[in-house]
Amino acid sequence: MTDKKLVAVLMSAIAKNSGADEQDSVITSKAILAALAEIGCRGIVVELTTDVSRAEAELRRLKPDVVFNIVDTVAGRGCYLPLAPALLENLGIPYAGESASSLNATTNKVFSKRIMRQGGIQTPAWFVPGEGLTGNVHFPARFIGKSVWEHASIGIDDESVREAEGDDDLLALVRRAEEKTNSSSFAEEFIDGREFNVSLLSIRGVIEVLPIAEMTFRDYDADKLKIVHYDAKWNEDAPEYHRTVRTFDFPKEDALLLSKLRRAAMSCAEIFGLRSYSRVDFRVDEGGRVFVLEINANPGIAPDSGFISAAERRGLSYADVVREIIAEAESREPKSRIESRESEVKKLDPRSSILDPSENRKSPEISFRLEVRADDLEAVRGIVASSGYFYAEEIDIAVELVQEKLDKGAESTYEFVFAEIEGRVAGYTCFGRIPGAAGSFDLYWIAVDQSIRGAGVGGKLMKRTEKEIANLGGRRAFLQTSSRDLYESTRGFYIKMGWTLVATLDEYYDEGDSQLVYSKRLASV
Repeated sequence: MTDKKLVAVLMSAIAKNSGADEQDSVITSKAILAALAEIGCRGIVVELTTDVSRAEAELRRLKPDVVFNIVDTVAGRGCYLPLAPALLENLGIPYAGESASSLNATTNKVFSKRIMRQGGIQTPAWFVPGEGLTGNVHFPARFIGKSVWEHASIGIDDESVREAEGDDDLLALVRRAEEKTNSSSFAEEFIDGREFNVSLLSIRGVIEVLPIAEMTFRDYDADKLKIVHYDAKWNEDAPEYHRTVRTFDFPKEDALLLSKLRRAAMSCAEIFGLRSYSRVDFRVDEGGRVFVLEINANPGIAPDSGFISAAERRGLSYADVVREIIAEAESREPKSRIESRESEVKKLDPRSSILDPSENRKSPEISFRLEVRADDLEAVRGIVASSGYFYAEEIDIAVELVQEKLDKGAESTYEFVFAEIEGRVAGYTCFGRIPGAAGSFDLYWIAVDQSIRGAGVGGKLMKRTEKEIANLGGRRAFLQTSSRDLYESTRGFYIKMGWTLVATLDEYYDEGDSQLVYSKRLASV
């Protein structure tokens, strides 16, 4: 009996005459099989059709250690996409990819837009026959007709965007989309502006925002619609295919915008329970307003896909991506209802989260240290990046403060407290005396590894930091945060720890984004 891990690649059964969007799954399955061999696993393909019992019987026979789910349609229909994870969850097999509940919520675009709206995430207004218009629109306005269920720009062409005067025009646009896609459709307000893709990947148990991509439209005539329609995405003979170019390079002026995109993507991940790999698509209008168009759970990961391009930009090879996705699946391995295999198989990747990511977490044993070590540079980078709230420049600043402390030692104005669990850094704070103020300190950073939030580490870290500030003669400490809804839980944490809001600087960070200053009087030592 071999000790190599068996990974079943579950994919859609593809007809020979299917379109390029479906044939992409064949390319992806071959790439995954090659990557599995590279990382020392055995791989085998299992096809899913509308006869789910056939795939179920095959999985029971194979008894795979993990299933890599890349099903994107069943019988050519996107509405059946949640069937695959539902089957795997019922069988109790660990699987790579997003959950059935996440796929249910994101596959239906109208349903996902309702969830986004309820969660405070800005998404374009939309029209559904029989329900009317949701959102504020001043007619005449341009709308785009879309399938409710189908992704991959299916059914979208240059004629999909039209100006509407009211409900009658919107209904006509929906009927056209239904004819093009042979599926339920809706009309969405067209946001004229820039288009961005933000990919999310679980790396070492923490969802990370990969480098952001912008879709640029090169050599387009002034009156040509700038959208990534079906031909631009799939038809190599179409001019748009070659003129729609992905870029990861941005000017410094885009730093704040990129931060907004990262934070909005992480908000989507939290609201929709995304845990493995996904992509959030955005449009940004001329006024800089950010709109989420849709969330793609389990997006295409063919070697030439946008997701893999973003991962490569992050420094990950294709095999690295496959390894991380499988490692995430193993970290939440369920009790299998299929008989366990006879051999004892080693875990794919020895790296793991600091804590078991189960719901019933117990408070871990935490140790604290004040001295800074060289390996804290990467530890801090990983912890700050895990939040998804900060853009690259902010993360670099956090690391630079650690480097300064290493370089200057006692002469540095920055102090640190590191919280460790089993020898690994789980969180840290950075603080310092406010120049010219008697007994006042600024708390510059407090960050806890995303994978262990909710385990009480942040509270213990804050208490220890307050004690250290008091030991240095501090009487009062200050910190700053954002007023945005994304930071509501952060503000709640500060209040719970006894900090009080003492000042508001209106629109300090951006329009509608004020700086809130909190303070706490510290007990004397």
